[in-house]
Amino acid sequence: MNKKRRKNRKAGRKDVGMDWQLNQDFAKLEKTNQIDQRVAINAEIPDYDKKLNQNFLFSFVHYKFGQCGLSILDNSNSKKLVKKLKIINETSSVDISKSKLIKDDVHNNSKYKALYKGLPPDIEIKEIDFSSSGRIFVYFVKRFVCVIAIKPNHLKV
Repeated sequence: MNKKRRKNRKAGRKDVGMDWQLNQDFAKLEKTNQIDQRVAINAEIPDYDKKLNQNFLFSFVHYKFGQCGLSILDNSNSKKLVKKLKIINETSSVDISKSKLIKDDVHNNSKYKALYKGLPPDIEIKEIDFSSSGRIFVYFVKRFVCVIAIKPNHLKV
């Protein structure tokens, strides 16, 4: 048997050993429903759980598909929208008022009546801009940003 073939066979045996160990770990996990402690705790991985419990989560439960303008966004505005959504997601509910993300309050008048249709009466819609004319219309409930509409252009009166 030549050296290359012998080396490949040896490497194959190592892989089998690793597979066997993984199978043993999975079997243990299924029996105990716990991850092995040497795997479960890793000091090098930051604790995202605490940070995530403070950030906003998005909800589209009241999204107005009839008001949706996503299909006509160009590449530049699409990128700006995603960047703005990322910033909103990384902002905590405590910091939202200081962040200057909210451009205006949106009142229930003729211009915005369609946005308020079907919403509970105590909702206050906020306007967040993502480009020179693009807007995201949302309201906040605890840690949730409830997105109502995304418009690439100003609403026409």
